[in-house]
Amino acid sequence: MSAALDALLMHGHAILVLAPFATGAVLTVVRGGRAAMAVSAGVALALAGVATGLLIAGGSDPLGDGAAALIALIGAATFVAAGPVLSREVDARTQAIALGLAHMALGAAFSVVTTPDMATLVLSLLAAALLGSALTALGAARARAAAPAAFTAVLVSLCVGALGLFGASLMLGAAGGGDMAAIAAALAPSQGVDGLVGLVLLAVACAAFAGLAPMHGWAADMAAYTLHGAAGLVMIVVRLAAFVGFIRVWDIAVAEPQSALAEAFSLGGAALGAICVVAGSIQAIGAQDFRRLAAHALTAQFGCALIGLAAGGVDGAIAALFVVATGAMTALALVVGAAAARPQLGATAPMAALDGLSAQRPFIAAAVSVAAFGLTGAPLTAAFLGKWLSVEAALARGWYWAAAAVVAASFAAVFVAGQIIERMYFRERSAQIGPAPAGAAAFAPALLAAVAATLVFGWNGAGPLDVARLAARAMTGAP
Repeated sequence: MSAALDALLMHGHAILVLAPFATGAVLTVVRGGRAAMAVSAGVALALAGVATGLLIAGGSDPLGDGAAALIALIGAATFVAAGPVLSREVDARTQAIALGLAHMALGAAFSVVTTPDMATLVLSLLAAALLGSALTALGAARARAAAPAAFTAVLVSLCVGALGLFGASLMLGAAGGGDMAAIAAALAPSQGVDGLVGLVLLAVACAAFAGLAPMHGWAADMAAYTLHGAAGLVMIVVRLAAFVGFIRVWDIAVAEPQSALAEAFSLGGAALGAICVVAGSIQAIGAQDFRRLAAHALTAQFGCALIGLAAGGVDGAIAALFVVATGAMTALALVVGAAAARPQLGATAPMAALDGLSAQRPFIAAAVSVAAFGLTGAPLTAAFLGKWLSVEAALARGWYWAAAAVVAASFAAVFVAGQIIERMYFRERSAQIGPAPAGAAAFAPALLAAVAATLVFGWNGAGPLDVARLAARAMTGAP
């Protein structure tokens, strides 16, 4: 048994990539039904076990293993809930295609966070974004706006992917190899014009795929119009993988902390983070669709993480990784809560769907409330530690404006949380909206996982903090 487990973990990274693609290929050609739902959920749960095993085993890449475990847990929670919901919304054939596309997007995301090769990273990001676009296009039968949203996402993905591949080719030519560790050693500190241009293009490509401001509108549109059983996967997992790719590129740029290149990237990254915070927070406050609100809130969270990353040092890197992880789990709770609260008919998730939810679905309302408080970075939630570390790292660099941006994001989140709480607990449910879906229990595992992570790691964050510390030390080269 031990030998079989060791062999499984030895090839764990390959399994994480190949199994979802194989499952997706099978699901897209079957008729769907309960068997397809069972296979989909079973494979996702198995992948979560493999990814968690790799993380516990403690490999040489704590950043990739930690991101893979987080992606696998989000994927498992999503697929457990997706099947029952899709079976009520679309026909069996469309349901199977949606599940298949989502599995392949999951496999592409695993490839992004685990590959050591720069070109593979860019190609995997492109594949994940295009698969997400296809999922959005499936929603065109229920919402006309889904078609242009998918078309826009395809155009953005192809353009950004082309830039990223060109940048990767420039860096490969300058470094003489595709391994990212070798590239970092070969290009720093003076990589020449080709290497510098390639580095910038790669950073821009990863930032756009992650939906960082100002290239975040297409990601919000994808989240708003995709089939809602797969919305969490498209909006969270693909963007999370892209942000990890951005961190990989960032690690190359700041390989020598005292160089002019590292200083320029740090200042530019902090400024980009502040833009993400402002844009994401303002648009989250004004959002009229719950899934769009979650997408903009995730942009603001990424901005806070980017400020911590730009501030530098082990503490800044820990802050970035912790904020990214907690932001992803918070977004998962918001998206799944929107799906559970949404009426059975209708292509979107309007904020009005939350009205009076506490009287009909108190468990769902409580879970969404925890996620809303998590957005604010309130004490005893997991986001509190990450934002606190981000502020400390920014103040240590003398970037008071960056620290103020993180604090402002928390204040803006208070307005968002207040709006959510007011709708759920102080309004009556309109007859035009209808009752909450009868199958809302299908979302219980996803909500429970997201809420448990937000509260447990807020009370005692030793586990994820240790993983973040190991990844941060690997990134910064600190002992």
